[in-house]
Amino acid sequence: MSSKSANSKTPRKARNDQDPIEVYCRIRSLPTHSAEICAKAVSQTEVRLIPPQDSYATKMNHAAETSHSFEHVFDCDTNQVDIFNHVGLPLVENVLHGKNGLIFAYGITCSGKTYTMNGTASDIGILPRCLDVIFNSIGNYQAEQNTFIPDKTNGFEIQNSTQDSKNQKKPSLRINTLKTQTDFGRDIKRVHDDTQIANVDEDNVYSVFVSLIEIYNNYVYDLLEEPSTDINKSKLPNSKILREDINHNMFVSNCTEIEVRSADEAYALLLKGQQRRRVAYTRLNHESSRSHSVFNIRLVQAPLNAAGLDIIHDKNRVAVSLLSLVDLAGSERTVRTNSDGDRLREAGNINSSLMVLRKCMEILRDNQSKNSRTIVPYRDSKLTHLFKSFFEGEGKARLIVCLNPLADDYDESIHVMKFAEVTKEVVVKRAKEIDIGVGLMPGRRKVADAIAENGLMDENSDNVQLTLGPPFPNYLLSAADDEKILPILMTFLKNRFSNRQLLNDERKRKQQLFRNELIRAESEFNVMSKNINEFKMEISNKDREIQNLERKLKNTSEKIELLKNNVETFETSNRELELQLIEHRRMVEDERQERTKLKEAIKGAVFQERDKWERECDKRVKASQLQMKSKLWETDEKLRLLKEIVESTPTKRKSVGGNILASIEKLEGRDRKRKSNESSSDADENLALAKRRSARLAGRVTTIKRSKRT
Repeated sequence: MSSKSANSKTPRKARNDQDPIEVYCRIRSLPTHSAEICAKAVSQTEVRLIPPQDSYATKMNHAAETSHSFEHVFDCDTNQVDIFNHVGLPLVENVLHGKNGLIFAYGITCSGKTYTMNGTASDIGILPRCLDVIFNSIGNYQAEQNTFIPDKTNGFEIQNSTQDSKNQKKPSLRINTLKTQTDFGRDIKRVHDDTQIANVDEDNVYSVFVSLIEIYNNYVYDLLEEPSTDINKSKLPNSKILREDINHNMFVSNCTEIEVRSADEAYALLLKGQQRRRVAYTRLNHESSRSHSVFNIRLVQAPLNAAGLDIIHDKNRVAVSLLSLVDLAGSERTVRTNSDGDRLREAGNINSSLMVLRKCMEILRDNQSKNSRTIVPYRDSKLTHLFKSFFEGEGKARLIVCLNPLADDYDESIHVMKFAEVTKEVVVKRAKEIDIGVGLMPGRRKVADAIAENGLMDENSDNVQLTLGPPFPNYLLSAADDEKILPILMTFLKNRFSNRQLLNDERKRKQQLFRNELIRAESEFNVMSKNINEFKMEISNKDREIQNLERKLKNTSEKIELLKNNVETFETSNRELELQLIEHRRMVEDERQERTKLKEAIKGAVFQERDKWERECDKRVKASQLQMKSKLWETDEKLRLLKEIVESTPTKRKSVGGNILASIEKLEGRDRKRKSNESSSDADENLALAKRRSARLAGRVTTIKRSKRT
């Protein structure tokens, strides 16, 4: 019944500065082992779909086993930790290094998308683990609260100490909201992930901001926004609009963004926002998500100053990285869910937004493979419009395809696999490394901490005081073996010696650092000298190219001038030709009128000639009739004479015969004379007719020649 066919398409190779969208597949575990399945993992990178007998594809006689390749395939026995380590952990590391990341969970309804992203309290998913790893890595390097404040244009401002004191005296609405969320999540017990990223820049300070939105019926709603307490205002949530910042990145305007100090606070916000997310009962899922959920984690980092004691108050040195975790609503067919009313409208909007996402992926793939420039319809859906920047190279995107292996879901799973095949062929530009600590010495925080621990810091100054300790005590020895003062002096000298050793170590360390900096500066100088030489060569090449271009420009200008002269000549010729054309058209019109007149004249001549010939024919007919009558009379006369001869007696026959013969000869002579007269008259008439025809023909020829000359 089914034929086995493997997918022959392979992802297009990306350039060195591009990365493909990585697509993973997770197969949901079955509730019972006796259920019929339509999908199975044949390797760590391949999934095979097997069409069941009662599927729509089998009924239409175009069902076949298909194999689909992925970056990695997670079978039914894979746990949440393995999925996070493969998919989420590399993106968390990128976020800590200033790069953006995006994770989509895509699949049909009831395929395990929400479980993969959020998990449960005892088996947490990708999202809580991302929060745990971020805070495990930056735990000791977090900035003071309210150090960074969102500026409502998708950026952040740095608050100085004066502004911080004002903020502490007058708490903001976000802080109050945060306390409410913290109280909400205080009693939550969940499993934590202890993973930590080791190579975090310790000379930066970090702050974490989270937000949670949903896209419902193609409208954006803020799930962390507190309802208004004003009784005159509606308590229904207001939809948000998408805007573009100065870097052409899309963001949700006026969205509630809360600074969190721990993973538990962020997880509490997630749970409270999930309570406001729109879910409903369907035939296939008792708690079906009716909207796309987007949880944004923004990590803000700024470098410490040279002393390692405070951050640099420069907005240009602030790096903001974004990690978006998207739980897409599942595609569904109304034939299976029996939806109506609001559920039907929600399903239509969900399927429509997913179709726009697939269309954008197809156009991106075609543009990259065929070098075409078809406009990608990002604006057709809020979902694609929001993440437009990720598909254009502002971060790394990964897609998790959640697959339900039940046989009843085969027809929908085929479309999910087709979308996965299209998506993995799309490549995006790789995000560049961000270095906000350029020109600063590494290890500033460690030096400041070591100096603070050993008390080598003046309380009234931020600069390090390099001293051997307090001044020498003013003691007077009463004897050489003074047991009271000598131990004090020995202790003082020991402390002074240890401080001296510490200062020597610090001096050696700084010497080594200075030596390293000098070596680095020299290497950079060499590199810059090499670059300068290369730039000089490029400039000389550019100068030569400019000279060549100037010569070409001069030649082109001369050609243009020549072409202008030719154009003027052509325009003059064109005007002359236009005048000639007008004159020719006038002559043609005159000739046409002359021909019309000639045609009318010929037509009149034809009528006259026809009338003349008709009269001539009537005349000839009458002459022929008279001639025939004359011949008939002569014939009758001859017959009468012959009758008289026949009827006469033999005696009279001789005399009568002579008279009759004389009469006959007389009649024949008359007949001959008549014929000769007729022949001569016919010749005269024919000659006159020929002369008239020649005259008419000569007149016509003369008229035609005259018209041609004019």
